[in-house]
Amino acid sequence: MDSSSGGQPYRILLLEDSAADTYLFRQALKNTGLKHDLTVIDDGEKGLDFAKRQGDYAAIAVPDLAVLDLNLPKAGGAAVLAAMRQHPELVGVPVIILSSSDAPSDKERTQELGAARYITKPMNLADYLRIGDQVKELLLESRAALERGA
Repeated sequence: MDSSSGGQPYRILLLEDSAADTYLFRQALKNTGLKHDLTVIDDGEKGLDFAKRQGDYAAIAVPDLAVLDLNLPKAGGAAVLAAMRQHPELVGVPVIILSSSDAPSDKERTQELGAARYITKPMNLADYLRIGDQVKELLLESRAALERGA
């Protein structure tokens, strides 16, 4: 099983309001064999609290990776990403945008905000489950970069 250094599980934050998509994401991670702890936040307002390290979300550990949906109730994923990039503890956290939107403007905006990847939510199960492989790949790339001192 792959895990972060010292055998500790990777900390992954998922900002997603759809219970079905959360379930599929959990399955995608499970299929990778990646040792992980998943924290799920289900609306943008709570996501902003996390990104600003305030309220009920102030004590949540800094994740090794965040996966954000763009279309959330109360505040969008792009606003959460922008807030993360303003906070010193979260500025370097790799972020994957996982959204039903395929709009070029959404892709460009999130790239400008520092998202590492943009994944359009697949319509079929097999493709959705492959998202776990992309998550694992980015986590391993990030860990290697940290070890190199990049």
